[in-house]
Amino acid sequence: MGDQIDIKVSDEDIQKIIDANQAGTADLMAFYESAEASYVAAAEAAMPHPPTAAYPASSDTIPLN
Repeated sequence: MGDQIDIKVSDEDIQKIIDANQAGTADLMAFYESAEASYVAAAEAAMPHPPTAAYPASSDTIPLN
């Protein structure tokens, strides 16, 4: 059969991998949140805003049925 390779990984090596993954995840989330904010702003700007009311409300108006 094949030769076995004896690989030793220290706790320090594992911690470096964890730290790099956490930093990469933080960068990815920051990029995602920025892209999401840009998308929402563009979508809101592209949608027409409906009128708030046909007539302004006041104390002497009667709602139409």
